[in-house]
Amino acid sequence: MPSTFASTEAKTKAKEDFKHAMLTSINKEVAMLAKLYVLSIKFQDTNSKCSILSAMFESTLKQRVDRSCYYPGTRIVKHIYNHTVALDPMREFLTNLAVNY
Repeated sequence: MPSTFASTEAKTKAKEDFKHAMLTSINKEVAMLAKLYVLSIKFQDTNSKCSILSAMFESTLKQRVDRSCYYPGTRIVKHIYNHTVALDPMREFLTNLAVNY
């Protein structure tokens, strides 16, 4: 019996490690998108800005391995809010995420 318990415990630990690694990777990807979004504003690159907003939107639609969805964390939201104007589309998107989910 102890080996079965140890095996189950090891599988659970492996799943948790994998989930943490995936969330860390996703968070880094979305953080990079947020930085690129701010850069596209500074360069006045509307095409990039729209593409990045679309990528952020798409990232919230895809289900993760554990069937949950990913939403940008507070650091990412603060970065966007600190570097955009009041009526910016990314702000609107993040506000809608916070209100609806």
